[in-house]
Formats: sequence, C-alpha cells, structure tokens
Amino acid sequence: MRFNLNSGALQSVCAALGLVLLGAAPLAAIHTQRLQGHASFQWPQSEQAAYAANRLPSKEIFAFLRSAFEWQANPPSLGEFRFALLGTREICLVAVFGMRRGSTDEVVCPAAGGGFWDTSLEVEWPGPLAWYLVDLDGSGIHEVISSEALNLAIPTYWYDIYSFANGQPQNVSSRFPEFYKAVLVPELHQLDLSLGELFPREPHPPKVQYERMALLFLQLKYRRRILGDPKAGLEEGLEWLKSPYLNVQGLGLETLADIRDPRSIAALEELGRTTRNQGVCVGVENALAGLEGRTPDTERILQCDTIKPQSTRLLQ
Repeated sequence: MRFNLNSGALQSVCAALGLVLLGAAPLAAIHTQRLQGHASFQWPQSEQAAYAANRLPSKEIFAFLRSAFEWQANPPSLGEFRFALLGTREICLVAVFGMRRGSTDEVVCPAAGGGFWDTSLEVEWPGPLAWYLVDLDGSGIHEVISSEALNLAIPTYWYDIYSFANGQPQNVSSRFPEFYKAVLVPELHQLDLSLGELFPREPHPPKVQYERMALLFLQLKYRRRILGDPKAGLEEGLEWLKSPYLNVQGLGLETLADIRDPRSIAALEELGRTTRNQGVCVGVENALAGLEGRTPDTERILQCDTIKPQSTRLLQ
C-alpha cells in the first residue's frame, strides 16, 4: 500500500480540512515500489490465461498480496481484482482495497529479474473496477484511471489516466481528451449550474466563494493538463497563494506546483519561508522539488515538523 511520507503530511492536513489536493506532479497520489512475494497460482502470460486467472478464489489473490506486502496484523480488506493486459503487453494484477476515503488500487506487474512492481493509485470515485480499468482507445491494452475528490456542493472529481511500461506508471491523461469531455466537463458544468441555482444572488456566502474558486481551479487544471495550455492558472494561483485562508491557499499551492515559471518558484519560496503550517511547509518543498526536477529535501521536510501549529482559518 502507499507510504509516501513526502506528500502524506500535506494530504492528511488538507483531508482533515475538507480539501483534497488533486494530483499536481509533486503531490500526486501515486507511489511505486518493488516487492517480493509468493503466488500459489501461475502468473498468466496471455490474455486467455488472464481470463482464467480472473476466476481464481479471492483468498488466493489475498494470500499472494499478503506475502508481497508482508502484512502481519490487521491487513486491509480485498475487494475486486482483475488480471488485464497493460502497457507493454504485460499481464498485471489490479486489486482494489477499501480505505477510509474511497479505495486504493494496487497495480502489480512482474519485474524483470524476479519480484514485482507495485503501484498504488487512489480511487475516490465510487464505482466498480470495470469503470476505471478500461481499454479507452480500443487497442486491447487497458488504462487505469485514478480519481481524487474535492468536497464541494455536488461530488466532483479530478481524474488521471495511467498506462504501464515494464511495471512503471506513465500519466497519459492528455492522450484522451474525449474522456475528459465526456466525464469531467459535464461534472464541472453541473457544479456551475448547481451553485447558480442554490445561490443566485451576490454577495455569496464564504463557502460558495470557495466552491467557485475550486470550480475555477479544476477548469484551469483541465486547460493545462488536457488542452495543453501550460500557464493556465498562473495569475489565479499567485492570488490564491496570498490568501489568509488555508483551503484557498491550498488551491494556489497545487496550481503553482503545476506551472514551471519563475513567478511560481518565487511565490512558493516566499510561502515556504513564512508559513506557520506544517502541511503547507511540506507541500511547498514537494512543489519546488517537482518544478526544479529534484527529489524533495528530507532535511527541509523534517524542519517542517518543528513548526509550532497555529489556529487555522478556512473560507467556509
């Protein structure tokens, strides 16, 4: 399962506040590790064998995963599983585990030289495995769709699409604009209509002000990630980052973490020097590491733990 200490502090702080940061490059809810493990069944080498393996008793799949992850007491509960053709024509196991806020997909692929590559993906959209393990382009090779939720007036999600090559995930979301037109764009339109119907007159209450910002945040992310406008949201992100409200500041943090621009780096560095929030401190270091093409500074992250917590203000 996922143990990403670099992003965990920020994710946990924001989750507690009702804000989920939606997968900017250095904050993405994805983690890959190499595992060992023993399977009592033969790993399928063809699509026909995969169909047969999908009828295996779930207890055999769970026993394999338990040995691979070295679970001792209180292992997570296994939901659905499926062997499928992914990426470079390799058969991988996708297993779903129920979690407190949705589920986690474990994508397990054989590794060259023995053992397995495992990738953990968060799935917060409440649907069956068949919805997010899909052959989107009819090629016979499946993609895996992760989803992260924003706690808004109606359920609203950001989706990332992954293919796999030699057990390693590759974000290929921009290759599937039709998926986003069919799924994300109608969701955002419905959120816009709902906010307009519920609160037709200004001035809007604080919670609606935030939800309007969050809607814009997702629209700008769609423009950057899917429509290919790399600087979309720069000005908005700079303004959000100055907000005294932590949930608005979080929108700015993730937006700027996605935009390689000198102003993004300068603004994030200034926030890193002045923030009195441990989670934001960790998030800034992750964001800067992603923008600068380096690994997060462990020493800096440990320094974030020394920040004395202060009262939190939210726009709500």
